[in-house]
Amino acid sequence: MLTIPLFTSIIECTLGRESERFVGKLESFEKKIITLDEIQECYGIEKYEELVDLIGQLIKSNQLKAVKGKLNGKSKPLALKYRIISPKKEKVSYERELLITINPRLNIDHYKKHVKQYEKDREMIFRLNSYLSNHAELLDTKISVKERSYEIFGEEKYLDKHGKIVLKNLGLSLTDLNVYKSTEPLVYESQNDSYPQNLLIMENRDTYYSIRRALRMGHKTILGQRIDTVIYGEGKVIYQSLSDIDNCVEQYLKSLDNKIYYFGDLDYEGIGIFEGLAAEYGKKYQFYLLKDAYLKMIEKALKSENPLPKMKEGQAYQAGTEFFKYFTKKEQMQICNILEGGSYIPQEILNISDF
Repeated sequence: MLTIPLFTSIIECTLGRESERFVGKLESFEKKIITLDEIQECYGIEKYEELVDLIGQLIKSNQLKAVKGKLNGKSKPLALKYRIISPKKEKVSYERELLITINPRLNIDHYKKHVKQYEKDREMIFRLNSYLSNHAELLDTKISVKERSYEIFGEEKYLDKHGKIVLKNLGLSLTDLNVYKSTEPLVYESQNDSYPQNLLIMENRDTYYSIRRALRMGHKTILGQRIDTVIYGEGKVIYQSLSDIDNCVEQYLKSLDNKIYYFGDLDYEGIGIFEGLAAEYGKKYQFYLLKDAYLKMIEKALKSENPLPKMKEGQAYQAGTEFFKYFTKKEQMQICNILEGGSYIPQEILNISDF
């Protein structure tokens, strides 16, 4: 069976009429010339009278024009080939459309100057326009970005991608849609609910499990420091998780009298995470480095018979001003020698026997 990609049709049924009327859309057909057989095959028409009716409708609606030449020889003759007529898309018609139909909350100046971009974004613009015109009261309730994206556009990820550009082009932002960005939930385990208490954030999952296990076994301290709550940072994800801490943790963990410690890989990325957290949250919370964990890592690495692993490519150099202030000059030199030599020490060098 002949298959023509992207060829679509609409069969329009009108109640009260004796026969069906066919209206075809040919804009997406790949060729400019289409044969009578191709039309019949694509529309799935068996009766010749229906084919005659369809061709008449397509010609009347200025979608087809018969190519001069041979006819098929029937009593109601049809041309054997037809030229597909592409609809004209004039700038003035789009400008008129924008001026007449767009909600006044949308600024159309950008699209009046960039008509081709308007053609591409037109469908989503009109979905937003319809939403603002008919369902604006829904904006009174704050919901997540993906929920609002689906509510307006029917695509939950649209506002994560091109949708933000469309909003900007229309003079809007995510703030105007009354949304919040959902964060990764904070993964933590507390030994008690008293406060103030000491919290420990760990960069990697395995170390989180090991220290959590040690605390469950009854350890009151981790490398000399009392720890009440252990938190899995998941690398840089911790930035997002902590940003929503007021909504995702118990009340006792929100106390500004708590002390937060950090422990990650001894590499530029790990140092960078600590520096970023200290800059972001160090003014609000009491934020510290779990210094003795790093010293234990270095001690164990120097005793190991195995060479240190090489640092992953692409890690940006970190001066580590806040990080290095916790160490003596000698310790700073040891760390610099490791990092500048292109090596690093992963958290996983330590296990439960070290805690």
